[in-house]
Amino acid sequence: MAAIALAIKDEIEDLERAGITVIQIDEAALREGFPLRKSEQTSYLEWVVHSFRITNCNVEDTTQSIINMDADVITIENSRSDEKLLSVFCEGVKYGAGIGPGVYDIHSLRIPSTEEIAD
Repeated sequence: MAAIALAIKDEIEDLERAGITVIQIDEAALREGFPLRKSEQTSYLEWVVHSFRITNCNVEDTTQSIINMDADVITIENSRSDEKLLSVFCEGVKYGAGIGPGVYDIHSLRIPSTEEIAD
C-alpha cells in the first residue's frame, strides 16, 4: 500500500508542477479490506490512514482546499460514516456551497428501497 501511496503522491506533485490546481484524491475503499478479527482492526486502520496521508502530505494549500473550489455543489459519500463526515461541514468548516450527502453504499450488492433512501 505504501508503494502505491508514494506513486500517487508523485503523480500529484507532477500535476501541480504542470499547473493543475484542482486534484481529487479519493480515499481507497478501505472498508472492503477491513479485517473481521477485532484484534487486527486497529492496526489495519492505522496502516490505511497512514498510506492515504502519504498521498497528500506535500500538496500545496491552494490545491488541497475544497473550500476554494468553484463548485455549486459537492457530493460526499456519507452512508457508512453515521453522518460524521457531513457534520464536519456543518459544524467546523465554513463551506458556502451545497452539499449532496450520499445516502446508500454504492459498493453494496443490495439496492435499498425508496423508503430507506428517504429515511
